[in-house]
Amino acid sequence: MSEGYVGVKFETVFVERRAPKHKCIKELIFWCRKFSEMGIAPKHAAGSYGNMSCRTPKGFIITGASTNHENMKETDFAEVLSVSGKQVRAIGLCAPSSESVMHHMIYSTRPDINAIFHSHDDIVLKNAKKLGIPVTEKEEPYGTPELMEQAKKLCMHDYFILKNHGIISLGKTMKEAGKRAVEMHKKAAELSRTVKQ
Repeated sequence: MSEGYVGVKFETVFVERRAPKHKCIKELIFWCRKFSEMGIAPKHAAGSYGNMSCRTPKGFIITGASTNHENMKETDFAEVLSVSGKQVRAIGLCAPSSESVMHHMIYSTRPDINAIFHSHDDIVLKNAKKLGIPVTEKEEPYGTPELMEQAKKLCMHDYFILKNHGIISLGKTMKEAGKRAVEMHKKAAELSRTVKQ
C-alpha cells in the first residue's frame, strides 16, 4: 500500500450526532475483532487498516474513521444515509470510514449484497495471482473516485483485490463475507507455508 493513512477525503454532514442503532452492529464488532486477531486488519498509528459495513433500510452502518478494530465499541460506527459528490450525510459520533463512498457505490451496484468487508490482508495480496483472485488494473489512492471506479469494474465478483491496497469480500450476510475472507486468508497462508518448505 503506497499511501499512509491521512484521514477521510470527503466532508461529513452529521444529520444526528448519536451512535447509530442497528442489530448488525454486534456482528460487525465480532468480525472487526476476528480480523484484527488474524492480522487481516493490521494496525496503523490512528487505528486499523480496513473497514466493514452492513446494509440498513436507510443506507449502511460502517466502521468509523481511525477506529481500532481490536476493541470496537457500538459508538465506533456511523450510519451513512447518502453520498453526493464529496459529501456524505451520516448519523454518528465519529466520522464514517474513508472508504464510505466506495461502499456506497458497491451497495448501489449490487442490490443482492448486504455486507462489505474491506481488509488489508498482506498474505492474500502476495499470493493473489497463484490463488486466481481478480485484481484491479491500476493502483489508486484510498478514498478517491479513481479507486472507486477501479472497484466498480470488479464488484460483480464477491471477492477481489484493489491493486497494492487490499481486499474486498462481499456477502449476502456478514457471515458470508467474513467466512469468505477468512477462508481465503487460510488458503494464502497455506500456500506461503508450502512455498517455504
